[in-house]
Amino acid sequence: MVILFVDPERQKKGIGRALLLFTLEYVKVDVVTVSASLSSVPAYVKYGFKFNGDTGISAGLVYQPMKIELILSHYNQL
Repeated sequence: MVILFVDPERQKKGIGRALLLFTLEYVKVDVVTVSASLSSVPAYVKYGFKFNGDTGISAGLVYQPMKIELILSHYNQL
């Protein structure tokens, strides 16, 4: 499990994109799933993630399950 967050003061500077691309490059699975905070859903959609179920709550945080099927040519274009 990996947890990725970017400090709100440092968002919109490519840090999240860099973290995500680095992670996708090194995972050894065909499908990556995330529990995206509701505010991060648009970014995950932008990078090709699809909705993967209904929203849920964990530790008081609302999240949207999402997934992406890894195809080398797909995430290299992000």
